[in-house]
Amino acid sequence: MMSNGHSRERGTSMTSQTSSQREKAARKTLTDFMVAWKTRDWDRMAELSQITWREEGHPGTIVDKPGISLFGIPLFRKVHEQTAAEWIEIWLGPHTVKSFLITKTSFVDGNNIPSYASMGAEIKVIRPSDWKEPKIPDDEVTINARVICETAPYTPSVDGTWGVNPVSCLRGWNK
Repeated sequence: MMSNGHSRERGTSMTSQTSSQREKAARKTLTDFMVAWKTRDWDRMAELSQITWREEGHPGTIVDKPGISLFGIPLFRKVHEQTAAEWIEIWLGPHTVKSFLITKTSFVDGNNIPSYASMGAEIKVIRPSDWKEPKIPDDEVTINARVICETAPYTPSVDGTWGVNPVSCLRGWNK
């Protein structure tokens, strides 16, 4: 167990790993995430999500009627607090994965995250045909996912844990 409460398989520290070892670890996290999506295991997907998104990035509270105010002070009525797993189900649940293949990966810079801690992936996903229209064949779509290695929220590091940013998986889905 790491000091920040996140577990990581024991083995070679990330700092002494080669680029291909880091890529293998990131691909494993992404593969496990996609398998969990295919089996609709929202809790597992939340466990495999990026630390920043899981702990601070997802909208945990929905508010209703934010325009109502009393004496000029906005009133927000809390409707429901949701976990990271519940948000993943809301966002990714409508999308069914029949099968997938990770076709391309590369380390990428972006959003103040150095390339050694951020991997982009292209994934071919087979979506099942609509059960109401059995004549429609299965559909293939390419999505682009981002996998980030962090030790804590907003702290990319080779010493961290790889996690998938679930929102990035929506890129390309509706094409």
